[in-house]
Amino acid sequence: AWTLLTVYYLQVGFDGAPLLPPLQGFRMVSRMVVRHGGGDDGKWVAPAANCAVAQMSVAALFCRFINFYSRGMSWQSEAVSVRLGRRAQTAASSMVPQSEESKRECCLSVEDPFEPERNLGTCVTPLGMTRLREELDRADALLESGCTWTELLEPWAPAGRDEEDGADDADEPSKVVHRD
Repeated sequence: AWTLLTVYYLQVGFDGAPLLPPLQGFRMVSRMVVRHGGGDDGKWVAPAANCAVAQMSVAALFCRFINFYSRGMSWQSEAVSVRLGRRAQTAASSMVPQSEESKRECCLSVEDPFEPERNLGTCVTPLGMTRLREELDRADALLESGCTWTELLEPWAPAGRDEEDGADDADEPSKVVHRD
């Protein structure tokens, strides 16, 4: 699913200048998924080689990827669809009950490009989705503060969820816990 998240970001993460076309824009793939409909009608145009987006370094793309999924993605209503290559609404079936009070937590909605009715994100639990969002938010905050790549990539676990520390800090805000 990380590959699909990356491709989707490169399709929709830039205003007016997508770096990749919808999946059906690739000749080799279009015959395999055409029976499912949707997607682009072949009018996608690659960005000019001299445009700012096409000139971005891998590091800059990574920083914007983190920022996109931390701040720019509407997890409650948006589905990742590389087949369509544009922002799309998620199906209500991706909602999973979080508590007895019928609160609902949105789980990851990633469309299988070859079987669009299949959500590849169904294996992500509400707790897993919370952890994913915490990690994206943590990485975004670190990048915003100008951290080094070493600091960004240090292993950590939110306080209260690290089985090794033995303490239950669930009521405290998440802190960076370094593992040796």
